[in-house]
Amino acid sequence: TANATPVYFAEPVQVQAVGTNTITVARGFVFPHYSTTIDGKVATVTKMNFAHSEVLGNPTIVLPNKYFVAIEARYTKNSKFSVNFDTTVSAGTGILLMYSMANSVTGTATRPVDWELNKEDHSKFNTWKSVSGWYNEFDVVEYNGSQSVDRSYSGIPSIAERFKVCSVNPKEQGITTHGMGYGTLIDAVVVNNTTSAVSNRDRFATIKLTALGNGAIADRGNIGLSLLDFGMTDVTAEVNIVNQETGVKIDKSYSDVPYTPETVTGQIKGNISHCRYAYRLERKVPTVLSQESRFSLEANTTECLSIVYCATEDGWDNFTLSGNHQVSALATLSRAVYIRDNSFGWIIRDFTASGYPSTMACIHIPTGSTTNKLGNMQIDWGSCKFVGSGAATTLAAHSSKHTTILSTFFTDKYQLENFSTVRLITTTTANRTITLNPSNSVIPYNKEFTILCDSLAPTITNGGVTIYGTILADAKVAKLTRVATNTYFVSSSN
Repeated sequence: TANATPVYFAEPVQVQAVGTNTITVARGFVFPHYSTTIDGKVATVTKMNFAHSEVLGNPTIVLPNKYFVAIEARYTKNSKFSVNFDTTVSAGTGILLMYSMANSVTGTATRPVDWELNKEDHSKFNTWKSVSGWYNEFDVVEYNGSQSVDRSYSGIPSIAERFKVCSVNPKEQGITTHGMGYGTLIDAVVVNNTTSAVSNRDRFATIKLTALGNGAIADRGNIGLSLLDFGMTDVTAEVNIVNQETGVKIDKSYSDVPYTPETVTGQIKGNISHCRYAYRLERKVPTVLSQESRFSLEANTTECLSIVYCATEDGWDNFTLSGNHQVSALATLSRAVYIRDNSFGWIIRDFTASGYPSTMACIHIPTGSTTNKLGNMQIDWGSCKFVGSGAATTLAAHSSKHTTILSTFFTDKYQLENFSTVRLITTTTANRTITLNPSNSVIPYNKEFTILCDSLAPTITNGGVTIYGTILADAKVAKLTRVATNTYFVSSSN
């Protein structure tokens, strides 16, 4: 949230006893490491007196033709608000909760079909707002709204709020979270969104999303799920995204928050169909992510023009791509999976691609200098299938980099333990040579490696070991097994 100075860790607790110098709470903390002294600052305790309120029976409140907050509840606990709203073309909010805990909000809101949103004052059109709340639950439906639900903060964070939202024809998001929130649960159905169906900046979020867009793919400009700032950290999402320009976008925020987190972790599952980009990776700061980053893209895609598209020169690191992907025959990009040169640590496995046209290479393997992490990209060819008119990868156009991939593969313990198939795509002799020598101690014993050859068989060079067997010159598949410290067995077939 712009111009906000937050306290990053704070939570409501029930005090059990107060001593001379100690306070005992009834249960453990969500954030367990409050310090008594850090740079001269001491964690503080502030007394809160909660109120209780109920609005039941589903009455309908008609908002006036000017900005108006129908219900504003501050410091409420275990309250229930079951109320509907009939709003006008003017700004107005149905329910605003602030510093409130364990409340229940249900209801439906409707705006006219043909109203216009004042972008400069857009937040005043959001029907349900929760600001710095804890364990609140929303179950709401809105027709023709703006942002149906706005989860924000003022000074202190939100914790474990749950939002079940159905938003039809929203001018903006079905639900947006503004960061400074932890453990948010989102279950959203958004129809005919024009921006992001769900925009998340909360850490540890769990998201279930159905987003149904409309219009020709060139005219959409909409996004199923946007993960921004810390919304891309410790996030789990199960999606069914249809007819969007972008299925899932990962990006640093467009607000005044300047950085993405150093560690990006998450998992996307489900289905993405009829999108220009199934996954679009945008700007990233800092330049290099932490090696602890692990992000898994597992959703299946259908009739998308692109599977993964890195839109900027920023590298995105340590992503895993899997799933079944049917690329649209209308695709005009030169690659279905486009990973930028500054990326490293990518793993592609359990991956099937079909339908891509002859003008498209399915996977763009990034090039660059030999120090540019190229060798850290792993394609588990044994679990990948390519059924399309175009090339499997763009590597054939960059044969000088193939040696780097090979030498890295056969000296990297992690890769050797997790993969068992190598694919040789270049046709030059130098780039299909594997040298076996006594110093190559990371190759595990009694594990058979399959070497797939698009053209000539690989050349096995003896660097001071014993090699049994031969590889035929016209072989398409070669096998390599280390049977003892300095002993290898090789074979081949067509």
